[in-house]
Amino acid sequence: MTKRVTWHGDKLMRRIDKAQREAIDETTASAALAAQGDLYPGHGLITGLLQGSVKAEQARRTRKGYSGRWGSFDVLYAVFIEIRYGFLRKAAEGEHPKLAGRIRARL
Repeated sequence: MTKRVTWHGDKLMRRIDKAQREAIDETTASAALAAQGDLYPGHGLITGLLQGSVKAEQARRTRKGYSGRWGSFDVLYAVFIEIRYGFLRKAAEGEHPKLAGRIRARL
């Protein structure tokens, strides 16, 4: 006796890809907002230039799945403020652990 099996692998892979991409975008956007919020007068914020430079880029397809990037890409002194206050590290530590749950919630 044989049973017929309907293959839904392509549909499942599209769903997984979408879940990864959306969850990474949510995570990087949340981390960028958290980092911006951690800059205030006397704690890395003087003119608002650095705060405005913290952005999240949309997730990009890689050979292994998706990859997201966020941070300050064009303000050279951001590294010194990061060393002193850790505003990017704190945001990453708060948001990155949520990624797996965000992916799961979309599946």
